Amino acid sequence: MEWQTWLLISVIGFTFYLYAEVRDLRMRLRRLEKTNHPSPQEFSPELDQELAALVRQGKKVQAVKRVREEHGWTLLEAKQAVDRYEE
Repeated sequence: MEWQTWLLISVIGFTFYLYAEVRDLRMRLRRLEKTNHPSPQEFSPELDQELAALVRQGKKVQAVKRVREEHGWTLLEAKQAVDRYEE
């Protein structure tokens, strides 16, 4: 009976350890996703031309929407990328 208790405690402890590791990896992945976005210089040439044309036409909202569709960025990230076309 005693070995079964130790086995149960070990399994529970290992489960908590694995849970903590998975949580840590998820947090690292989110951090990497936030910092690892390509800059506008790394956009495909087609998207780059499309965004430049939309900004020239005064259609910044559509340009931001296009960046978000293409890359899945947040609203702020996409707006900052589109704002670089005005400079």
